[in-house]
Amino acid sequence: MTKRPNGEGTVYYDHKAKRYRAQFPDQDRKRRSLSSPTQEEIWKKLRDATTARDAGLLCKKPSEIATLGEFLDSWHEIQSQSIWEFKTSENIALDINRYIKPVIGNVRLDLLNPQLITKAYVKIKSTHNLSDASINHVHRTLKTALKFAIKMRIIVVNPIDGVDAPKIRKTKIRVLEETELLRLLSSIQDGPIEWNALWRITLLTGLRQGEVLGLTWENVNLKDNTIYITQQLQRQTGNGLVLKRLKTDIDGRFIHLDFETAATLRSWKIEQSALKLQSHTWGEIDLVFTNSLGKPLEPRRSARKWAQLLKDNRIEHIKLHGARHSFATWAIKNGFDIKVVSHYLGHTDIKTTISIYQHITESSLSSAAAKMSELLTKGA
Repeated sequence: MTKRPNGEGTVYYDHKAKRYRAQFPDQDRKRRSLSSPTQEEIWKKLRDATTARDAGLLCKKPSEIATLGEFLDSWHEIQSQSIWEFKTSENIALDINRYIKPVIGNVRLDLLNPQLITKAYVKIKSTHNLSDASINHVHRTLKTALKFAIKMRIIVVNPIDGVDAPKIRKTKIRVLEETELLRLLSSIQDGPIEWNALWRITLLTGLRQGEVLGLTWENVNLKDNTIYITQQLQRQTGNGLVLKRLKTDIDGRFIHLDFETAATLRSWKIEQSALKLQSHTWGEIDLVFTNSLGKPLEPRRSARKWAQLLKDNRIEHIKLHGARHSFATWAIKNGFDIKVVSHYLGHTDIKTTISIYQHITESSLSSAAAKMSELLTKGA
């Protein structure tokens, strides 16, 4: 046995096993053992281990390391209680329980490697027929979790560092043509005033469905023709429909309405006030758009109404969220400043708007260059 200074460990040869072995104290003063067939390699392992220990990077003993599934469950519980919003927690739980754990959940954390993870992605994607965006979300979940494992010194090397994020292929999003938009605006004038107001706000502001349905009269200023967006209606498993304050809009955002939309809202407010007087069970929250009892309007109902509206006007179906893209496309093409469009959409970073509508902004830049050439020619 070769003795070294206190804390540096010892090396000896195990004649029975015909292997070199080393022992050293870890950061908790617990004895750790190493093994190797050669003397050169055992010394290297010992040096690496004590160096990692002294730097605070020594991972736990293999017997103390959890499987990926066990770790993900613990990580999810910790983050859900202290950091994540309800929907974030719900989406990550889906990634963990439906996709990751059934495929590689039984693999011990320190035995994970890039090849295992890459193969898991292929299997998850094919088994569940996931979209590019969904498998990319699974990757982000796993990457965030393993980064936490490194921080907690559970593992030293992050196996996902060698894994490329699944690529998201850009797909063309169908939006309403300008003629279709005008046809819808004309069509809704003959319908119920509540839906007229709801569709005008949806089509002419680019608000998310949850933001429109979460709008309260308190945040509507019909003198200035503005609405103030601070929350959204959100469905939460076990809680039903709840109003959730927007995290990205800490101070909220003002949206100016066109005169006709504001006038429609005024008419609807008068009509709704009459309905309230006739009802003895009207909802407590002063929502702009409600069901017949004054309770939150079911998002699935508005989605069905939207589908019927398109069908009645012989317009190819697009999801309700497509109205948001339609507004942005129409606004940019008609010369709205990209910062204004970004504000209406509620993007915290203008780069997000530019990235999503790159094809339109490039077209606008091209038109700007053509106009510049025209001005220069006139001035020559």
